[in-house]
Amino acid sequence: MRLNLSLKNKIFYIFISVIVVSISLVGWYGFTTSSKAYIDSAYELSKQRTISINLEIEGILTTVPKDVLYLTEYHALKRFMIWDKMDEKRKTKEWKQVFSAALINFLERKEIYFKVRIIDLDGKEIISARYDRDIHKAFLQPDSNLQNKQG
Repeated sequence: MRLNLSLKNKIFYIFISVIVVSISLVGWYGFTTSSKAYIDSAYELSKQRTISINLEIEGILTTVPKDVLYLTEYHALKRFMIWDKMDEKRKTKEWKQVFSAALINFLERKEIYFKVRIIDLDGKEIISARYDRDIHKAFLQPDSNLQNKQG
């Protein structure tokens, strides 16, 4: 079957075909480049956010060695350990209470630690304190809840 189209109709169909093909090509090119740009932009935002979080975590963690040193050098802990080794119950209890109060104060002031444990050389917890962010208070764990972290 042969279509007898006038010259005017042939030019019109060619013109429409060229327009549809060119708009399709431009649309396809725009879609692919914009989606690539969007993905690159999302990647950059993610990368920047990751760097920001990394710096924030590093900033918080830089205080950890100083805080550990502060606690290990605290006079009440040293006195507690000395009296505990000498098996002097009254003095041991007294210095444990002094250090425990200081530990509670430390956790409430710092607000970045969840739990601090004092563990002896045998791996037994001597003192354990936990900070509750919801109410901004620190609590000592009862002696019955202390764990043995040996081995």
